[in-house]
Amino acid sequence: MAFLPKLSGQWELFYPKKTASQAFISGSLMDWPASPTGYVVKATSTTTKSAGISQRTVTASDSDYASNTRIPCLRPIVPRALMICTTTGAVETAVVGLRCDLTDDVTLNVGASSVGRVLVEEFYSATLVGGYLLGPSETGAS
Repeated sequence: MAFLPKLSGQWELFYPKKTASQAFISGSLMDWPASPTGYVVKATSTTTKSAGISQRTVTASDSDYASNTRIPCLRPIVPRALMICTTTGAVETAVVGLRCDLTDDVTLNVGASSVGRVLVEEFYSATLVGGYLLGPSETGAS
């Protein structure tokens, strides 16, 4: 499932340019790279400036895979825009209120907090929690 906005009124659609030759899925958390290029990349465990949630899957077989084309993404328009996050091993009493890192562009790491990009606010199951992005969410240069 990856990342999914919980309440649609807390997010808006925008169309940044993607980095060429990078695959990701719909629901991937996207990032503005540390060295600004104007193109979004899929988030990593060290992401500090999220761009939003991709609304399109891009694979190596797509005609625009090697191009910097625009893709639909959702970005938060309120400070605590809730999203449903895929994770592993979440325990309600241990994760609510926890600042978590990402494992990758599609998974929240409830066992790590060195970057602390997501604050967990709701518990749904061992594999799904609700949280919101901490720190900057930027519109970038595209």
